[in-house]
Amino acid sequence: MKIKVLSSLAGDTFSYRRGEVVDLDVFKEQVGAGWETLGEILDDAAPPATAPPKGRRK
Repeated sequence: MKIKVLSSLAGDTFSYRRGEVVDLDVFKEQVGAGWETLGEILDDAAPPATAPPKGRRK
């Protein structure tokens, strides 16, 4: 699974930027306690979100 980092953070052996998508297991191991509040878990099976096309209104 992947996780989208919600806040930039760094430690002795890691550094993540806000918006970065990384492997969940690696993130949990490196960040430790409290990792749940620092990212948004992404569903691997879900298709990428797309915005509806913008068109003219009549």
